[in-house]
Amino acid sequence: MTGAPIAREIASRFDSALQHHRKGDVSRAATLYRAVLAEQPDHVGALHLLGVAEAQSGRLTEAVRLLSVAARVRPEEAAIHVNLGNALAELGRLEEGLASYDRALAAKPNAADALTNRATTLVRLHR
Repeated sequence: MTGAPIAREIASRFDSALQHHRKGDVSRAATLYRAVLAEQPDHVGALHLLGVAEAQSGRLTEAVRLLSVAARVRPEEAAIHVNLGNALAELGRLEEGLASYDRALAAKPNAADALTNRATTLVRLHR
């Protein structure tokens, strides 16, 4: 398979992963995100949401790795930086988490989740 059929298959698999994720079936969603990445390693949506799924499953180091790649692929995407900041903060890497929230706010200055999580991190840092 080449071209358009592969693109449609990848899109369909990603949509299915999203549906499973939204329903709370994180394990099945993660499997489908991995299948997308096997075909298209730079698929930013799959990188991002597999990172979220890994964080939800407690695999924070892998979450940080995936979200970091997603942030390099799409640095203007505030949501990726917020989720990366969350994973870093959960690992106790507060300064790095704070920097990630700052990158989110640079991309989207009114991002409520970035503002809230940044404030929480500053409190945890006693600032």
